[in-house]
Amino acid sequence: MRHSADGQTLYRYDLCGIGVESAYAMPLAESRLDQRIEWRVISWQTGAPVPSMADPVRAAGLTGGVSRLRRTQWLYWQDRAATFRIDAERRTVEVAPDDDGDVLRIGQDLVTLAGTIMLYGSGYPNLHASAVVIDGQAIAFLGTSGAGKSTMSAALARRGAAFLTDDVLRIDVCADGAILAHVGPPTMRLWQPSVEGALSLNPALLPHVDNVVDKRLLWAQSYVRRAHAPAPLQRIYLVARTEPECRAERLVTIRPLTGAEALAALLGQAASLVYLDPRDQAKLLPTFVKLSTQVSVSVLSFPSGFEQQDQVCARILEDLSP
Repeated sequence: MRHSADGQTLYRYDLCGIGVESAYAMPLAESRLDQRIEWRVISWQTGAPVPSMADPVRAAGLTGGVSRLRRTQWLYWQDRAATFRIDAERRTVEVAPDDDGDVLRIGQDLVTLAGTIMLYGSGYPNLHASAVVIDGQAIAFLGTSGAGKSTMSAALARRGAAFLTDDVLRIDVCADGAILAHVGPPTMRLWQPSVEGALSLNPALLPHVDNVVDKRLLWAQSYVRRAHAPAPLQRIYLVARTEPECRAERLVTIRPLTGAEALAALLGQAASLVYLDPRDQAKLLPTFVKLSTQVSVSVLSFPSGFEQQDQVCARILEDLSP
């Protein structure tokens, strides 16, 4: 950390390869003092009005929402956290904490939703995914919240894979056409059952991610091996956990998707893509088309229950074999 001219404490982080200087602690990100600063997180100007999104968002039964103010500016509000104004032209995120704003939740939102928009603002497509590296190749897991993305990454990391990222996966398309999966924040966020079932750890000994959601925060390198460099993206699995009604359905299956199916799946899990201006969405489409044609995308179906985990991991390793 460092101090500004007015004595304010400023933190410096690496967020999926972009440098962020922040007036707010971002415990999910990696502290880096030598990173070139691309974005700045600042406090809302004193006395300036803060647009309210709380009432319409709550009326819709939601706990947070995003509104695009113009092509390169967004307003994001999260209950019991803050209002964030993200400006891609100025490369700034202004933060106005709620009266009951939880500082851990504010830091978390700066890495997750606000962070994905920052990545887009810097020109980097990204997926709502968790990923590991096996034999030098990146393996990513996509799915809706609670589907088991982080759990699958944790299970494979416990069995020797290198942890790459959790929740936010930046994609780089190189000049030679290669597609790289970038190193993400050094933390894992797991629900209590996954802490026990995937890593055999006592969740009571781990801190909560924040005071709102019952997820636990783990520093990956304390429990598993961690990747420290981007890796070629070899496989993408769309996680589909099932609730089988009979023994015959308790099978682990991997079904490759066709080009059109794969593209639809990737666009559906492109983090925060829906918040971009349609013109900017169109600019990113060729990247996702390339991703869907160059990287194998499959549906990974497996029955719920951690007792199936060895079988699921073995099936994935079999699929990765030449």
